[in-house]
Amino acid sequence: MYIRKNESRGHYVGLGSVGATLAICLTDGLKSQQLPLKSDGLDFLIEAGPQVDEAGLSSLFDITSQELPSKEAATKCIQAFFECVAFFFPIIDRDIFMSRMEMMYTPQRPRLNALDYCLFHLVVSLGALVQRRTSTQTEDMDRIYLSSYQKAWTMMSDALASPCETSLQILILHIFIHTKSGREGFAWVLCGLAIRVAQSLGLHQKSPTDMGFSERRIILRSRLWCILFGFDSSLSLVQGRPPGISSGLYDKDISYLDDSQSESPSGPPSRAQMSNWWYKLSQIQNQYCALMQTKHSLVSRLDSISEANQRLEVWKDSLPSSYRPDGTILVSPENYWHVVLLHLEYFNFLRTIHLAGTVLRLSCSGVAHQNSSEYQASEVICVEAARCFIKTLNR
Repeated sequence: MYIRKNESRGHYVGLGSVGATLAICLTDGLKSQQLPLKSDGLDFLIEAGPQVDEAGLSSLFDITSQELPSKEAATKCIQAFFECVAFFFPIIDRDIFMSRMEMMYTPQRPRLNALDYCLFHLVVSLGALVQRRTSTQTEDMDRIYLSSYQKAWTMMSDALASPCETSLQILILHIFIHTKSGREGFAWVLCGLAIRVAQSLGLHQKSPTDMGFSERRIILRSRLWCILFGFDSSLSLVQGRPPGISSGLYDKDISYLDDSQSESPSGPPSRAQMSNWWYKLSQIQNQYCALMQTKHSLVSRLDSISEANQRLEVWKDSLPSSYRPDGTILVSPENYWHVVLLHLEYFNFLRTIHLAGTVLRLSCSGVAHQNSSEYQASEVICVEAARCFIKTLNR
Protein backbone atom coordinates (compact mmCIF):
# COMPACT_ATOMS: atom_id res chain seq x y z
CA MET A 1 0.00 0.00 0.00
CA TYR A 2 1.45 3.36 -1.04
CA ILE A 3 0.20 6.34 0.99
CA ARG A 4 0.64 9.67 -0.69
CA LYS A 5 1.38 12.69 1.49
CA ASN A 6 1.48 15.27 -1.30
CA GLU A 7 2.51 15.62 -4.94
CA SER A 8 6.13 14.70 -4.25
CA ARG A 9 6.13 12.57 -1.10
CA GLY A 10 4.59 9.38 0.16
CA HIS A 11 5.47 6.15 1.93
CA TYR A 12 4.88 2.44 1.64
CA VAL A 13 3.28 0.14 4.21
CA GLY A 14 2.74 -3.60 3.91
CA LEU A 15 -0.59 -5.38 4.20
CA GLY A 16 0.39 -6.67 7.64
CA SER A 17 0.86 -3.18 9.07
CA VAL A 18 -1.50 -1.65 11.62
CA GLY A 19 -2.51 1.09 9.20
CA ALA A 20 -3.31 -1.34 6.39
CA THR A 21 -5.23 -3.59 8.80
CA LEU A 22 -7.42 -0.69 9.93
CA ALA A 23 -7.99 0.40 6.33
CA ILE A 24 -8.99 -3.12 5.25
CA CYS A 25 -11.35 -3.52 8.22
CA LEU A 26 -12.94 -0.15 7.49
CA THR A 27 -13.48 -0.80 3.78
CA ASP A 28 -14.75 -4.35 4.39
CA GLY A 29 -17.15 -3.09 7.05
CA LEU A 30 -18.54 -0.43 4.73
CA LYS A 31 -18.93 -2.95 1.92
CA SER A 32 -20.82 -5.35 4.17
CA GLN A 33 -23.22 -2.53 5.04
CA GLN A 34 -23.38 -1.47 1.38
CA LEU A 35 -22.14 1.97 2.34
CA PRO A 36 -19.80 4.03 0.13
CA LEU A 37 -16.30 4.91 1.23
CA LYS A 38 -16.14 8.67 1.57
CA SER A 39 -13.33 10.56 -0.13
CA ASP A 40 -11.84 11.40 3.26
CA GLY A 41 -12.45 7.95 4.71
CA LEU A 42 -8.78 7.00 4.77
CA ASP A 43 -7.41 10.41 5.71
CA PHE A 44 -6.30 8.97 9.04
CA LEU A 45 -3.60 7.01 7.18
CA ILE A 46 -2.32 10.11 5.40
CA GLU A 47 -2.43 12.23 8.55
CA ALA A 48 -0.61 9.55 10.53
CA GLY A 49 2.26 9.50 8.02
CA PRO A 50 4.30 12.38 9.50
CA GLN A 51 3.72 11.00 13.01
CA VAL A 52 4.85 7.50 12.09
CA ASP A 53 7.48 7.99 9.36
CA GLU A 54 9.09 11.32 10.25
CA ALA A 55 11.29 12.50 13.10
CA GLY A 56 8.98 15.39 13.95
CA LEU A 57 11.91 17.76 14.46
CA SER A 58 12.84 20.90 12.56
CA SER A 59 16.36 21.92 11.58
CA LEU A 60 18.40 24.03 13.99
CA PHE A 61 20.79 25.14 11.25
CA ASP A 62 20.65 28.64 9.86
CA ILE A 63 21.30 27.31 6.38
CA THR A 64 21.02 30.66 4.60
CA SER A 65 24.02 31.99 6.54
CA GLN A 66 26.26 29.10 5.49
CA GLU A 67 29.42 30.07 3.67
CA LEU A 68 29.50 28.72 0.12
CA PRO A 69 32.46 28.24 -2.21
CA SER A 70 32.75 30.82 -4.95
CA LYS A 71 30.32 30.31 -7.79
CA GLU A 72 33.22 29.75 -10.20
CA ALA A 73 34.77 27.03 -8.03
CA ALA A 74 31.39 25.41 -7.36
CA THR A 75 30.57 25.36 -11.07
CA LYS A 76 33.86 23.60 -11.87
CA CYS A 77 33.28 21.01 -9.16
CA ILE A 78 29.69 20.39 -10.26
CA GLN A 79 30.79 19.95 -13.86
CA ALA A 80 33.46 17.46 -12.75
CA PHE A 81 30.83 15.57 -10.75
CA PHE A 82 28.48 15.13 -13.69
CA GLU A 83 31.30 14.23 -16.07
CA CYS A 84 33.10 11.73 -13.83
CA VAL A 85 30.62 10.49 -11.22
CA ALA A 86 27.10 10.88 -12.58
CA PHE A 87 28.36 9.50 -15.90
CA PHE A 88 28.73 6.11 -14.18
CA PHE A 89 26.16 6.50 -11.41
CA PRO A 90 23.22 8.68 -12.54
CA ILE A 91 21.99 9.38 -9.02
CA ILE A 92 20.80 12.93 -9.68
CA ASP A 93 18.65 14.48 -12.39
CA ARG A 94 21.01 17.10 -13.79
CA ASP A 95 18.37 19.53 -15.05
CA ILE A 96 16.52 19.65 -11.74
CA PHE A 97 19.73 19.96 -9.74
CA MET A 98 21.14 22.76 -11.88
CA SER A 99 17.94 24.80 -11.64
CA ARG A 100 18.13 24.60 -7.84
CA MET A 101 21.88 25.21 -7.75
CA GLU A 102 21.54 28.49 -9.62
CA MET A 103 19.35 29.78 -6.80
CA MET A 104 22.26 29.36 -4.36
CA TYR A 105 23.87 32.49 -5.73
CA THR A 106 20.77 34.65 -6.22
CA PRO A 107 18.28 36.46 -3.94
CA GLN A 108 16.11 33.32 -4.26
CA ARG A 109 18.46 31.44 -1.94
CA PRO A 110 16.10 31.62 1.09
CA ARG A 111 13.61 29.49 -0.85
CA LEU A 112 15.98 26.50 -0.68
CA ASN A 113 15.74 23.94 2.11
CA ALA A 114 18.16 21.72 4.03
CA LEU A 115 17.89 18.96 1.42
CA ASP A 116 18.96 21.37 -1.32
CA TYR A 117 21.97 22.49 0.69
CA CYS A 118 22.98 18.96 1.64
CA LEU A 119 22.77 17.77 -1.96
CA PHE A 120 24.67 20.83 -3.17
CA HIS A 121 27.53 20.32 -0.69
CA LEU A 122 27.80 16.61 -1.53
CA VAL A 123 27.98 17.25 -5.27
CA VAL A 124 30.56 20.00 -4.79
CA SER A 125 32.67 17.85 -2.45
CA LEU A 126 32.65 14.91 -4.87
CA GLY A 127 33.50 17.21 -7.75
CA ALA A 128 36.40 18.65 -5.75
CA LEU A 129 37.56 15.11 -4.99
CA VAL A 130 37.70 14.48 -8.74
CA GLN A 131 39.27 17.87 -9.50
CA ARG A 132 42.12 17.53 -7.03
CA ARG A 133 43.45 14.59 -9.04
CA THR A 134 43.73 16.64 -12.20
CA SER A 135 43.89 20.26 -11.06
CA THR A 136 47.13 22.10 -10.33
CA GLN A 137 45.38 23.82 -7.40
CA THR A 138 45.18 20.71 -5.24
CA GLU A 139 45.20 22.61 -1.94
CA ASP A 140 42.16 24.66 -2.96
CA MET A 141 40.32 21.51 -4.05
CA ASP A 142 41.24 19.76 -0.78
CA ARG A 143 39.86 22.69 1.18
CA ILE A 144 36.61 22.76 -0.82
CA TYR A 145 36.23 18.99 -0.51
CA LEU A 146 36.71 18.90 3.26
CA SER A 147 34.65 22.01 3.95
CA SER A 148 31.73 20.98 1.73
CA TYR A 149 31.64 17.41 2.97
CA GLN A 150 31.78 18.50 6.61
CA LYS A 151 28.73 20.70 6.02
CA ALA A 152 26.89 17.89 4.23
CA TRP A 153 27.68 15.44 7.03
CA THR A 154 26.45 17.73 9.81
CA MET A 155 23.18 18.20 7.92
CA MET A 156 22.48 14.51 7.33
CA SER A 157 20.03 14.27 10.22
CA ASP A 158 17.97 16.98 8.52
CA ALA A 159 18.02 14.96 5.30
CA LEU A 160 16.57 11.95 7.14
CA ALA A 161 14.01 13.78 9.28
CA SER A 162 11.36 13.42 6.58
CA PRO A 163 12.50 10.60 4.25
CA CYS A 164 11.98 11.16 0.54
CA GLU A 165 13.74 10.37 -2.73
CA THR A 166 16.16 13.27 -2.20
CA SER A 167 17.06 11.77 1.20
CA LEU A 168 17.97 8.58 -0.62
CA GLN A 169 20.07 10.46 -3.18
CA ILE A 170 21.95 12.09 -0.31
CA LEU A 171 22.60 8.75 1.39
CA ILE A 172 23.83 7.13 -1.83
CA LEU A 173 26.27 10.02 -2.38
CA HIS A 174 27.57 9.52 1.18
CA ILE A 175 27.98 5.80 0.39
CA PHE A 176 29.89 6.67 -2.77
CA ILE A 177 32.25 9.06 -0.97
CA HIS A 178 33.10 6.59 1.81
CA THR A 179 33.53 3.75 -0.69
CA LYS A 180 35.98 5.75 -2.78
CA SER A 181 37.80 6.91 0.36
CA GLY A 182 38.53 3.33 1.42
CA ARG A 183 35.92 3.26 4.20
CA GLU A 184 33.93 0.38 2.72
CA GLY A 185 32.89 -0.92 6.14
CA PHE A 186 31.16 2.32 7.04
CA ALA A 187 29.72 2.60 3.54
CA TRP A 188 28.18 -0.85 4.08
CA VAL A 189 26.54 0.42 7.28
CA LEU A 190 25.09 3.40 5.41
CA CYS A 191 23.78 0.99 2.76
CA GLY A 192 21.63 -0.69 5.39
CA LEU A 193 20.12 2.66 6.36
CA ALA A 194 19.60 3.63 2.72
CA ILE A 195 17.81 0.34 1.99
CA ARG A 196 15.39 0.99 4.85
CA VAL A 197 14.68 4.47 3.48
CA ALA A 198 14.17 3.05 -0.02
CA GLN A 199 11.78 0.41 1.31
CA SER A 200 9.81 3.00 3.28
CA LEU A 201 9.31 4.86 -0.01
CA GLY A 202 8.29 1.71 -1.85
CA LEU A 203 11.27 1.70 -4.21
CA HIS A 204 11.63 -2.06 -3.82
CA GLN A 205 8.18 -2.55 -5.33
CA LYS A 206 6.70 -1.77 -8.72
CA SER A 207 5.51 1.83 -8.91
CA PRO A 208 1.72 1.99 -8.36
CA THR A 209 -0.02 2.77 -11.65
CA ASP A 210 -2.66 4.92 -9.96
CA MET A 211 -0.18 7.24 -8.23
CA GLY A 212 0.30 9.41 -11.28
CA PHE A 213 4.10 9.30 -11.20
CA SER A 214 5.67 10.78 -14.31
CA GLU A 215 7.78 8.48 -16.47
CA ARG A 216 10.82 10.53 -15.48
CA ARG A 217 10.16 9.92 -11.81
CA ILE A 218 9.51 6.21 -12.28
CA ILE A 219 12.84 5.89 -14.07
CA LEU A 220 14.61 7.84 -11.31
CA ARG A 221 13.09 5.62 -8.60
CA SER A 222 14.11 2.47 -10.48
CA ARG A 223 17.58 3.85 -11.09
CA LEU A 224 18.11 4.74 -7.43
CA TRP A 225 17.04 1.25 -6.36
CA CYS A 226 19.36 -0.43 -8.87
CA ILE A 227 22.34 1.73 -7.88
CA LEU A 228 21.72 1.15 -4.18
CA PHE A 229 21.23 -2.58 -4.71
CA GLY A 230 24.52 -2.69 -6.62
CA PHE A 231 26.41 -0.86 -3.87
CA ASP A 232 24.96 -3.13 -1.18
CA SER A 233 25.84 -6.31 -3.09
CA SER A 234 29.37 -5.16 -3.90
CA LEU A 235 30.12 -3.85 -0.40
CA SER A 236 28.69 -6.99 1.22
CA LEU A 237 31.02 -9.04 -0.98
CA VAL A 238 34.05 -6.89 -0.12
CA GLN A 239 33.28 -6.96 3.61
CA GLY A 240 32.19 -10.59 3.77
CA ARG A 241 28.98 -9.46 5.45
CA PRO A 242 25.30 -10.23 4.81
CA PRO A 243 23.48 -8.05 2.26
CA GLY A 244 20.89 -5.56 3.42
CA ILE A 245 18.11 -7.27 1.50
CA SER A 246 17.49 -10.80 0.28
CA SER A 247 16.64 -11.55 -3.33
CA GLY A 248 13.09 -12.65 -2.50
CA LEU A 249 12.18 -9.41 -0.71
CA TYR A 250 11.87 -7.08 -3.66
CA ASP A 251 9.74 -6.94 -6.77
CA LYS A 252 11.17 -3.99 -8.63
CA ASP A 253 10.09 -2.87 -12.06
CA ILE A 254 13.35 -2.38 -13.96
CA SER A 255 11.81 -2.23 -17.42
CA TYR A 256 14.01 0.73 -18.28
CA LEU A 257 16.94 -1.71 -18.12
CA ASP A 258 15.31 -4.06 -20.64
CA ASP A 259 17.72 -5.21 -23.35
CA SER A 260 14.98 -4.82 -25.94
CA GLN A 261 14.97 -1.05 -25.49
CA SER A 262 18.26 -0.59 -27.35
CA GLU A 263 17.81 1.97 -30.09
CA SER A 264 20.18 0.16 -32.42
CA PRO A 265 20.28 -3.64 -31.95
CA SER A 266 23.23 -3.92 -34.32
CA GLY A 267 25.15 -1.05 -32.73
CA PRO A 268 26.98 -0.73 -29.40
CA PRO A 269 25.01 -1.54 -26.23
CA SER A 270 22.91 1.27 -24.80
CA ARG A 271 23.54 2.70 -21.34
CA ALA A 272 20.40 0.86 -20.19
CA GLN A 273 21.82 -2.46 -21.39
CA MET A 274 25.08 -1.92 -19.51
CA SER A 275 23.09 -1.04 -16.40
CA ASN A 276 21.21 -4.30 -16.90
CA TRP A 277 24.52 -6.21 -16.90
CA TRP A 278 25.46 -4.53 -13.63
CA TYR A 279 22.11 -5.33 -12.07
CA LYS A 280 22.25 -9.01 -13.04
CA LEU A 281 25.79 -9.29 -11.66
CA SER A 282 24.60 -7.62 -8.43
CA GLN A 283 21.83 -10.20 -8.13
CA ILE A 284 24.37 -13.05 -8.28
CA GLN A 285 26.56 -11.29 -5.70
CA ASN A 286 23.57 -10.68 -3.44
CA GLN A 287 22.52 -14.33 -3.43
CA TYR A 288 26.10 -15.50 -2.92
CA CYS A 289 26.64 -13.18 0.07
CA ALA A 290 23.34 -14.26 1.63
CA LEU A 291 24.13 -17.97 1.22
CA MET A 292 27.60 -17.60 2.71
CA GLN A 293 26.05 -16.19 5.90
CA THR A 294 23.78 -19.20 6.46
CA LYS A 295 24.35 -22.04 8.93
CA HIS A 296 24.34 -24.67 6.20
CA SER A 297 26.89 -27.49 6.23
CA LEU A 298 30.23 -27.11 4.48
CA VAL A 299 29.05 -29.41 1.73
CA SER A 300 25.92 -27.30 1.18
CA ARG A 301 28.04 -24.18 1.05
CA LEU A 302 30.29 -25.76 -1.54
CA ASP A 303 27.20 -26.54 -3.59
CA SER A 304 26.14 -22.89 -3.28
CA ILE A 305 29.58 -21.72 -4.35
CA SER A 306 29.45 -24.04 -7.35
CA GLU A 307 26.05 -22.63 -8.30
CA ALA A 308 27.30 -19.04 -7.98
CA ASN A 309 30.31 -19.87 -10.13
CA GLN A 310 28.08 -21.38 -12.81
CA ARG A 311 25.75 -18.38 -12.78
CA LEU A 312 28.73 -16.05 -13.06
CA GLU A 313 29.99 -18.02 -16.06
CA VAL A 314 26.57 -17.80 -17.73
CA TRP A 315 26.49 -14.06 -17.02
CA LYS A 316 29.92 -13.57 -18.59
CA ASP A 317 28.99 -15.58 -21.69
CA SER A 318 25.85 -13.47 -22.14
CA LEU A 319 27.95 -10.34 -22.76
CA PRO A 320 29.02 -9.35 -26.28
CA SER A 321 32.46 -10.78 -27.01
CA SER A 322 34.15 -7.36 -27.06
CA TYR A 323 32.77 -6.60 -23.59
CA ARG A 324 33.71 -9.85 -21.86
CA PRO A 325 36.33 -9.79 -19.10
CA ASP A 326 38.39 -12.63 -20.60
CA GLY A 327 39.61 -10.74 -23.64
CA THR A 328 40.84 -7.41 -24.97
CA ILE A 329 38.49 -4.48 -24.42
CA LEU A 330 37.38 -3.36 -27.87
CA VAL A 331 34.65 -0.84 -27.19
CA SER A 332 33.87 2.78 -28.00
CA PRO A 333 35.69 5.41 -25.90
CA GLU A 334 32.50 6.54 -24.12
CA ASN A 335 31.90 2.96 -22.91
CA TYR A 336 35.49 2.07 -22.06
CA TRP A 337 35.50 3.00 -18.37
CA HIS A 338 32.07 1.46 -17.85
CA VAL A 339 33.52 -1.82 -19.09
CA VAL A 340 36.68 -1.48 -16.98
CA LEU A 341 34.62 -1.04 -13.80
CA LEU A 342 32.46 -4.01 -14.78
CA HIS A 343 35.55 -6.17 -15.30
CA LEU A 344 37.01 -5.13 -11.94
CA GLU A 345 33.78 -6.18 -10.23
CA TYR A 346 33.78 -9.50 -12.11
CA PHE A 347 37.39 -10.40 -11.30
CA ASN A 348 36.99 -9.53 -7.62
CA PHE A 349 33.85 -11.68 -7.44
CA LEU A 350 35.58 -14.56 -9.25
CA ARG A 351 38.54 -14.35 -6.85
CA THR A 352 36.18 -14.35 -3.85
CA ILE A 353 34.27 -17.40 -5.07
CA HIS A 354 37.35 -19.51 -5.70
CA LEU A 355 39.12 -18.42 -2.52
CA ALA A 356 36.05 -19.51 -0.55
CA GLY A 357 35.97 -22.75 -2.53
CA THR A 358 39.61 -23.44 -1.79
CA VAL A 359 39.27 -22.79 1.95
CA LEU A 360 36.06 -24.81 2.33
CA ARG A 361 37.43 -27.68 0.25
CA LEU A 362 40.38 -27.94 2.62
CA SER A 363 37.95 -27.92 5.55
CA CYS A 364 36.05 -30.76 3.88
CA SER A 365 39.17 -32.87 3.45
CA GLY A 366 37.52 -35.86 5.11
CA VAL A 367 34.09 -35.38 3.57
CA ALA A 368 33.01 -37.00 0.33
CA HIS A 369 31.79 -34.21 -1.91
CA GLN A 370 30.51 -34.78 -5.40
CA ASN A 371 32.02 -31.58 -6.76
CA SER A 372 35.36 -31.70 -4.94
CA SER A 373 37.24 -32.22 -8.21
CA GLU A 374 35.77 -28.97 -9.49
CA TYR A 375 37.78 -27.07 -6.90
CA GLN A 376 41.15 -28.69 -7.49
CA ALA A 377 42.07 -25.78 -9.74
CA SER A 378 40.47 -23.12 -7.50
CA GLU A 379 43.85 -21.96 -6.19
CA VAL A 380 45.04 -21.26 -9.73
CA ILE A 381 41.81 -19.52 -10.75
CA CYS A 382 41.87 -17.42 -7.57
CA VAL A 383 45.41 -16.19 -8.22
CA GLU A 384 44.68 -15.60 -11.91
CA ALA A 385 41.56 -13.57 -11.06
CA ALA A 386 43.60 -11.43 -8.66
CA ARG A 387 46.25 -10.93 -11.34
CA CYS A 388 43.62 -9.91 -13.91
CA PHE A 389 42.10 -7.50 -11.40
CA ILE A 390 45.44 -5.75 -10.87
CA LYS A 391 46.17 -5.75 -14.60
CA THR A 392 42.79 -4.17 -15.35
CA LEU A 393 43.21 -1.64 -12.54
CA ASN A 394 46.60 -0.55 -13.89
CA ARG A 395 45.07 0.36 -17.23
